[in-house]
Amino acid sequence: MQGFIGYTFFGGYTRQKASDVNGDGLSDLPTINYQILHPKLFLYPGKHTTISVGFSHTHENRKGGDLYVLNGQPSLEHSYYERNTTRRNSWELMADHTLASTHLTLKALYSDFTRRIQEPSVNFQGRQQNFFTELAGFFPTKKSDWVAGINFSGNNFTKPPSDTLPIQEFQNTIYGLFGQFTYHFQKETLLEAGLRFDHHIQYGDFLLPRLAFFHRFNTSWATRWGLGWGYKTPNPLSPFNKEYSIDKILPLLGNVLPEHSLGANAEINWREYWASNKLFINLAF
Repeated sequence: MQGFIGYTFFGGYTRQKASDVNGDGLSDLPTINYQILHPKLFLYPGKHTTISVGFSHTHENRKGGDLYVLNGQPSLEHSYYERNTTRRNSWELMADHTLASTHLTLKALYSDFTRRIQEPSVNFQGRQQNFFTELAGFFPTKKSDWVAGINFSGNNFTKPPSDTLPIQEFQNTIYGLFGQFTYHFQKETLLEAGLRFDHHIQYGDFLLPRLAFFHRFNTSWATRWGLGWGYKTPNPLSPFNKEYSIDKILPLLGNVLPEHSLGANAEINWREYWASNKLFINLAF
């Protein structure tokens, strides 16, 4: 594959006309115009190196509400509408390099998302930028495997100074270090330990250890156990908030703190073969 170049391209367009299914004069299905473009380039500068670069653009304009408004006939009695315009541009980079038994990977992603919501009493326009970069290495030995890396990630939300909605601008920027050690006691037993350290520019430091164990008793029975710590920083635009109108989302209070979590899991697996058939049972907690 040395010296080769490849590419892919995907494009799409969706158009939908507003429809009033139950006949109440309001659209049940909105008018939609949606476009997507996604080219991607693959580079093979050497037999041990692979690089891919991609770009994605999406644009959607949807409008619903009173059918008189959607048909260009608004009046005092027929004035309600909802218009949602979104645009997202994303860039991605992935690089893999193998040197002897060492494997190095570089990942980078940047996304620029803008959204405008228009209703008779709401005119909101916001911009959210997300970014992620990670450099990691995989270092195997005869009885163990090591993974280590660094990453830089976060998001940034801004809106025009003239916007009067309660939601405020915010940003999350995180610098991280991580490592993982996997030891093979024998073919049937594996112990995995990991440690991650994140520094958040606003909420401070987070130390996140994790531990996992796997053992196969025989060809039929096996078990897996795991334990790990996690956290989540406050974000007023979390996915579960999207069911609320943007003008109802309040700014974060100064005393709101990150969530901390401790998770554990245990599994017992059983499988059996009969000729070309297999039965598999998994019991997980």
